Amino acid sequence: MKQVVVIGAGLGGLATAIRLAHAGFHVTVLEKNDRVGGKMNIVQQHGYTFDTGPSLLTMPFIVEELFTAVGRRVEDFLQLVQVEPLCRYRWTDGTHLDASTHLSEMREAIATLHRNDADSFLRFMEHGKRLYDATAEAFLYQPLWSLSVHNVLRNLRFVPRLVHLDPFRRYSTAVSSFFRDRRLQQLFNRFAT
Repeated sequence: MKQVVVIGAGLGGLATAIRLAHAGFHVTVLEKNDRVGGKMNIVQQHGYTFDTGPSLLTMPFIVEELFTAVGRRVEDFLQLVQVEPLCRYRWTDGTHLDASTHLSEMREAIATLHRNDADSFLRFMEHGKRLYDATAEAFLYQPLWSLSVHNVLRNLRFVPRLVHLDPFRRYSTAVSSFFRDRRLQQLFNRFAT
C-alpha cells in the first residue's frame, strides 16, 4: 500500500486525505494546531465559545461531491443550515447591514444605507455573474497545474471570454463604480478575499 503524508488538516487537507484514503492510500495527516479544521474551529475563553468559521459556505455542492465521491451521504455526517440573516455588518458610525441570501431583501438592506446603491447592487451582481460564467469552468473546476497539451488546447476556448473579465481596472475601482457609499464599497471589497 502506498503511503501519503498530508500536511495541514484544514478543509483542503482533510478533503485531500479523504479522497486519497478512499483511493487506497495509507494516509497520515499532520497538523500543527490542537484541532483539525484550519480556519473552521472554535476558541474558548472566559467561559465563552466562539465559532471561527467558516462564516459562509458559498458552494455546498463541493462538500456534497466529496461525500458522494467516497460513497457517503453528507446528510449522515453534517447538517447544513441556511441562516437568515446571513450575517450582520457593523460600522463605527453605528450603522449596520443585515446581509441576506435573498436579492430583494439584500437590496432593501442596502437601500437603508444608500438609496441609489440599491439599484447598483443588482447591476453589481450581474457583473459578478458575467465574471463567474466567463471563468468558473477554467479556474474553479479543473486543475490549474495541468499543462498537458489537452488542457492547454481545451482552455484556449476561454480566451474570447477574457474581454468579460474587466482586466484593465482594479477590483476596488470596479466596486466603487457601482457603489457610492463608502461602507458598501468596504463591504463588497471584502469579497476579493
